[in-house]
Amino acid sequence: MLTIIACMKFVHTELLSSNQQKAGAYTLNPYDLYMLTQLMEIKKKIPCRIIGITMGPQSCMSAAQKYIPFGLDDIYLVSAPIFSGSDTYATAYILSQAIKHIGQADIYAFGEKSIDGETSQVPIGVASLLELPCYVGVESIHDYHETAQQLNRIWMNHTETLVPICPYVVSFRGFITKEPIISLLKLKQCKDHLPVVLNAESFIIDKNRCGQKGSKSKVIQTTNIVNARKAIRIEGNSQDKIRFLSELLIQNGDDFS
Repeated sequence: MLTIIACMKFVHTELLSSNQQKAGAYTLNPYDLYMLTQLMEIKKKIPCRIIGITMGPQSCMSAAQKYIPFGLDDIYLVSAPIFSGSDTYATAYILSQAIKHIGQADIYAFGEKSIDGETSQVPIGVASLLELPCYVGVESIHDYHETAQQLNRIWMNHTETLVPICPYVVSFRGFITKEPIISLLKLKQCKDHLPVVLNAESFIIDKNRCGQKGSKSKVIQTTNIVNARKAIRIEGNSQDKIRFLSELLIQNGDDFS
């Protein structure tokens, strides 16, 4: 049976919604949601086991549990105070060690990047530490088999088809913000199926390579960028509106938005 480990990240809900009632809550990173939907297509075609793994605070527990009825057989939450503040270098190390603890898989899947970091470095870092090939920019997987699959990806502005042999790491470039609709029956069946928590004592880890101490980069400052737009009401008939817009485009050029 094909075994897939899906590496997921949960991000603050306010990054995707301005709803203040959801402040402090977590939701699945949209790139990882796309990855997960692609994996569920495999599960529809052939028998396979999909194990989720995510790294974050304990407050991610309820958000992680929600994806068990979506089709995950299990999900692991890698969480410990010592992991806090990890950059992509330290995160890749922690995840790779946790993956070794969980066991070998045929495919290690990632979303291309996270919306709170936008680096795309973790999939490649994990692949390097696991000494596996990494295929990036993948849009879909087809021709499902237990030992090999067909990957379609965008690379250097071209579409190409690859047929890698398992095991390998893959990152998906797609992006979905709409969360899946899960039936009440599945929710009820999985209500007692909780994520398995892995802390710093659960698996072999060099604590000097974790958190801020083990990071190669440090966040000095963050800035919330607000893209404010001005609304202009255009009066008159169609010709007047066209003339006004034409003049506005000429005056503002590339700055017009």
